[in-house]
Amino acid sequence: LMEQAIRPITLGRKNYLFCGNNEGAENNAIFYTFMACCREADIEPYKWMKEVLSRPLPDMTEEELIKMLPSNFK
Repeated sequence: LMEQAIRPITLGRKNYLFCGNNEGAENNAIFYTFMACCREADIEPYKWMKEVLSRPLPDMTEEELIKMLPSNFK
């Protein structure tokens, strides 16, 4: 059970070597954080991402953006 629990971390660590630069690594970390938040909130990550990316995010207020976070997503 423990090996299965840390497998994603180990695979991620190996894949981080190929981010290219610090900005790529930071973007990758943000992506992994959102996916982990979706898992915690029991939301399908693909459905969440499809919904979020279909909206005009630059035009949203801070309140609207907070509603789009996985923990607040419905």
